Amino acid sequence: MMRRAYRRPPTHTETKESIARYEAELENKKSQDEALANAFKAILVSPNFLLRVENSVATAKDQEVSDFDLATRLSYFLWASTPDDKLLDAAAAGKLSDSADREAQVERMLADPRSLSLGEIFAAEWLSTDDVGPRIRKDPIDNPWCTESLMAAMRAETAHFFHSLVMDNAPVVRLINADYTFLNAELARHYRIRGIEGDKIRRVPLETKQRGGIFGHASVLATTSFPDRTSPVVRGKWILDTLLGTPPPPPPPDVPEIDVEGRGRRAATSLRRKLEVHRESARCAGCHSQMDPLGFALESYAEFGQWRGGIDDRGTLPSGAKFRGPAGLKLALIDERLDDLGAQVIRKMLAYALGRQLEFYDEATVREIAEKLKPTGYRFGDLVLAITASDPFIMKRLPPASVGKSNEE
Repeated sequence: MMRRAYRRPPTHTETKESIARYEAELENKKSQDEALANAFKAILVSPNFLLRVENSVATAKDQEVSDFDLATRLSYFLWASTPDDKLLDAAAAGKLSDSADREAQVERMLADPRSLSLGEIFAAEWLSTDDVGPRIRKDPIDNPWCTESLMAAMRAETAHFFHSLVMDNAPVVRLINADYTFLNAELARHYRIRGIEGDKIRRVPLETKQRGGIFGHASVLATTSFPDRTSPVVRGKWILDTLLGTPPPPPPPDVPEIDVEGRGRRAATSLRRKLEVHRESARCAGCHSQMDPLGFALESYAEFGQWRGGIDDRGTLPSGAKFRGPAGLKLALIDERLDDLGAQVIRKMLAYALGRQLEFYDEATVREIAEKLKPTGYRFGDLVLAITASDPFIMKRLPPASVGKSNEE
């Protein structure tokens, strides 16, 4: 129990204390089950269980983490949970320090169903799709179709899709132009796709260009909209910031709000025209000229992802490249921004694997991984292996005040 809870073998002192607590309970006339339960409670409130405490040697500023600490890093990266016995056994044998043995463990862990956490937790946090349901929803009285099960299926579509990219070792371009998705009957009806029965989410090939890739996911489209309407501005900013890692400049102070109700200057009649009027201000044009065209390419999707026709979905990149609709946007991004997309995926997954925000010195690792993965298209499976072999993942950087001090001190 202590080995699993502490993610390492307990020390002699820790074992002695737990056994003493158990025996004291027996002496107080507690049953064996009660004595064990109280001993387990003490283990489960220990900082060694509640916190990921890593040991360090008091001789160097930067050092390799121990095999047991590496096992913990691997398990929380790939499973969002504690190491299993096989991983702890490999750590005990000193195998995780060997790159080949570590890679074999990574491949074993990815094949385990628990690796779905890469989609359910990492992708959901990165893309903000975990907000659909808990924070983003339609009024169920006016929209009885927006059920809890539908919103759960929307989140599951994106989670299973991202997981499939890792399992297939797919290139990063498939993130936006895949020809398949994951549906159940309720989500398929929402998309007006026929022939899907049952409640189980499963992989489905697509015959329509309206879906495929995360731009067609209802979870993404809902999280980049307002509850009652779409927003080209929000969607465009999401593409630049979340997906490409190139956020637009912050808005200047005292910028007037966009007059979505049709009041104000020149009473523009369409949202596109209102945004054009808004961009006539030099203070607003710098940001909106980057965001709006990207967002308008997705205007054929309603605020919860339903397809709607008759929308002006033309756009132009700052480079002058023109496109139309989701299909045109995908091609434009592939042609001009694929490296930005690849670098952003690396940054986000590396930060998740390390459990911290990236620092300036981590950019060298990002560039190194990007140079390695670019020739093959930034493949997701290769990215996982590259991260688990990177210096920030297998090394520990100690602050200057820590040098010369041990954890015991």
